[in-house]
Amino acid sequence: MSRGLAAEHALWNGDPVTALEHVEAVLGMLEPNDAATLRIAGTGLWAMAELGVTDGADDLIARARYAAAHGPDGERGEMGLEGRAWRLRAEAEWARAHGRSDPGQWREVVSAFSYGSSTRWPGRGGGCRRRCWRPVTVPARRRSGRWPRRARSNWAPRRSSRRWRSSDAGRASPAPRPAAG
Repeated sequence: MSRGLAAEHALWNGDPVTALEHVEAVLGMLEPNDAATLRIAGTGLWAMAELGVTDGADDLIARARYAAAHGPDGERGEMGLEGRAWRLRAEAEWARAHGRSDPGQWREVVSAFSYGSSTRWPGRGGGCRRRCWRPVTVPARRRSGRWPRRARSNWAPRRSSRRWRSSDAGRASPAPRPAAG
C-alpha cells in the first residue's frame, strides 16, 4: 500500500518515472487476481500517459481487466462501488495513454468516485474532473493562443479546499525544510 501511495505522490509532484518504479515493484508482489491491481494499474497508466509512453500500457490494462474479472476462487462477482470506480479509472487512463482521452469516459469516472459524500475522494474526483474538461478546452485554448497556467498540485474541489484552508487559518505555517545535500 505504501508504494502505491508513493507512486501517486510522485505523480502529484511531477515525477512519473519514480511513480512507474513504485508501480512495477507493487505489481511484482500482487497476485494476478488481487483487486488492488486495479488501483495500481490505473496509477501506472496515469504515469505512462504523463510520460507519453504506450509500451507496457496494454499489459497493465490486461492485468487490471483480469483482476476485475477473476477473484481468488475463480470468476469475480459484481464489484463494489470503489472497485468499479478504479476499473473505470484504469480504462480511462489507458485510453489517455494512447492519446484517446474522452470527456464522456472521464465523466463516468467522476460519477463513479462520487459515491458516499462529496469530500470522500476529493483528490480522485478533482483529478478526473480535470481530465474530463482538458480534451475539450485545451485544443480551443491552443487555437486562441491562451494556454492554461500550470495545473494546481492540490486537485481538491474548491469547496473542500476552502474548508481546509479555513480550518488551518489559526495554525502557524510549517517550519521550512532543510536544504538538500
